[in-house]
Amino acid sequence: MKRRFLVLIAGILLIFSTAAVSSFNVWAPWIGGYLIVNQTPQRSDVIIILSGTDDGGRIRYGVTLYKRGFAPKILLSGSSYLLEETGIDLMKVYALSLGVPERDIWVDRDSGSTVENARFAKGITDKNRCQSVLVVTSPAHSRRTKMVFNKMFPKEISVTVSCDPSTFDVKRWWKTPAIAREVGYEYFVFLCYMFFGF
Repeated sequence: MKRRFLVLIAGILLIFSTAAVSSFNVWAPWIGGYLIVNQTPQRSDVIIILSGTDDGGRIRYGVTLYKRGFAPKILLSGSSYLLEETGIDLMKVYALSLGVPERDIWVDRDSGSTVENARFAKGITDKNRCQSVLVVTSPAHSRRTKMVFNKMFPKEISVTVSCDPSTFDVKRWWKTPAIAREVGYEYFVFLCYMFFGF
């Protein structure tokens, strides 16, 4: 009797797993798409570009918005990754190479998480009396970024989160290993933030 029950359970699991795999192309785009919050860029006091493990796409997109006049300043927000040099220093060199004058670049070298990005960015923007911020990140990171920044910044400060949608193919994201890993990681951290606040 026990053996029959185990065989039945195994059969049911096999049927459900086969159905899940065969319909993956149907529900996978929703899984990836849910993470994306891409708001229309708004004229702001500063563009906050969050550091990340991407190929510089966040910087390029943020600098593009800067050059289009969406903000007069850029704030690079991140933490130390190398022995003597921070990832933010490398981001700054890249932003300078893209034509952003040094006088228009603010730097936060201390934050090591999205929550710290928002906390330290708030300190810098408060000091400079900013009333609006345009936050740039990658698509998969955008929903959590919006949640964190909305919680950290007071309601009277306008927070817009924008990303370059061309860097994330909603219909095929799982076919690119790096993006598939990013989506998996983002859901894990997203749940940690929802339940534990970090």
